[in-house]
Amino acid sequence: MFPSAATLATKTVLRCRAPPDDGQAQSSRKMDLQPSRRLQGTTLRARNHVYIKEAQQRELLIRRVFVISRWPRILLYHGVCRIAPDPYGVCTSPERFQAQMRYLKVRKLRGVSMRELLRAVDSGTARGLVGLTFDDGFEDFLHTAVPMLERFGFTATLFVLGNMPRENNWDYYPDPTPPIKLLGAEGIREVAARGMEVGSHGMNHLRLTGLEPEVLEKEVSDSRQVLSEVLGDAVEGFCYPYGSIDRAAIQAVHKARYAYACAITERIERNVYDLPRIPVAERDDLRRFAAKLEIFAQYDTAKKILQRISRSGPLKSITTLNSR
Repeated sequence: MFPSAATLATKTVLRCRAPPDDGQAQSSRKMDLQPSRRLQGTTLRARNHVYIKEAQQRELLIRRVFVISRWPRILLYHGVCRIAPDPYGVCTSPERFQAQMRYLKVRKLRGVSMRELLRAVDSGTARGLVGLTFDDGFEDFLHTAVPMLERFGFTATLFVLGNMPRENNWDYYPDPTPPIKLLGAEGIREVAARGMEVGSHGMNHLRLTGLEPEVLEKEVSDSRQVLSEVLGDAVEGFCYPYGSIDRAAIQAVHKARYAYACAITERIERNVYDLPRIPVAERDDLRRFAAKLEIFAQYDTAKKILQRISRSGPLKSITTLNSR
């Protein structure tokens, strides 16, 4: 049994902010011999009241945050392949991926593209659906992932770059990953022809936060235009590179008339333009995979709350929560 993320966070908050033990003040209340000691006892009681009040307020904040989202779960993959080294966990081996898809099937869950998922949400028929998304447009999606998805009767959304480079030549830092081949226009069209959705991942895989307005518009709007021309059909979805978002980026997606956009865990508007996703990689065996499906949103929120609390003052102890 996994303890709930809310329980973990609440216990940690109360432990971190427990009022200090003041033995001298305790004895002063018993002896009550001098005015200064009576004052010390009064001060201690006031301090205790402040600490208890603060703990109650933090616990209320945690309880308010842990509201079950009405949105179905959305999984985030990159490559279905093996690379070494893989410092950022961008790849999932074919065997691991197949086991994860089989797990969904056995649990009577069906993996679907974002386009299908959003339409099901609108019609109230999203029960039992899980969104499947793949970032960057690796070649292995077409040659390895698509055949597996077809065998399970699943669909997915592939987010690709508008300038369609041959390899993932953007910088991961501080450690670069081995280059992985990306799909070109012909491969992208074949992905769509086989029932998968294709969305935009920007033109050049840039972090969108803080970009100059003209560069931001090129990344968001131009990529939609280019990919729509390649596919002969309007591209509906956008995916923020690195999950990096700010209000300007979201407004650019609105302006470019996308139907939705996927983030990762960072959210601003909390609507269809910053949909959260659950990252999945090779390290996610079936136990971790099952746990992520059930509690990832709460787990990640607990981690953020604890990080925020740790920045607000000194802590006696803290529970480290790892989202990956």
